[in-house]
Amino acid sequence: MEDTDLALEMMDEMEEKGCKCSTYTFNTILDALYRNGNILEADKQWEVMESKNLEPDIRTYNTKVRGLVVGKRIMDAIGLVGEMKRNEVSQDVYTYNGLINGFIKEDDLMEVKKWYAEMVENKIVPDSVMFRIIIAFACKKGDYKFGFELSKEGLIKGINVGRLNLQGVLDGLMKESSIDEAKELVELVDGSKFIYYKLKLVDDL
Repeated sequence: MEDTDLALEMMDEMEEKGCKCSTYTFNTILDALYRNGNILEADKQWEVMESKNLEPDIRTYNTKVRGLVVGKRIMDAIGLVGEMKRNEVSQDVYTYNGLINGFIKEDDLMEVKKWYAEMVENKIVPDSVMFRIIIAFACKKGDYKFGFELSKEGLIKGINVGRLNLQGVLDGLMKESSIDEAKELVELVDGSKFIYYKLKLVDDL
């Protein structure tokens, strides 16, 4: 907390000396405040930023989305994404990472699917982190078909979604007797140029 206190003091000193703070300045302080869990002070600084007629950019919004999720204010995070849309600030993979992480913490697979579908509809390409956390969550919830769809999409895009995730999806498919999907997943892994391990079918264990 001492670092953020010092940063706030420096901002005040800049103002006293006639140095104007920019959106970049607020991005830095907001990121530190939200990471430290100081949500109330972060919200206060957001208001200060707006009072100076400084427009938040994609980094500012993503920082707040992540902070709201950490503070268990997921509905406020959704409202903020709505504000981004109204202000024509394009969302990116980090925006959706923040929201989806929030709903994983809420144990809400339906909302995870909803926001993932919106992201794909907006032609935002998921990164390795997103694939890994959603596949692991889908397996935890027993939705192996969804886990398979994500694994397949990631592998086709050349993204390594994680050995344990792939094996978990495969094991779940076999338990559900989804043999065709299980075989397809094994073939995708075997044909991959960037994966150097083999999946094991349940019968092979």
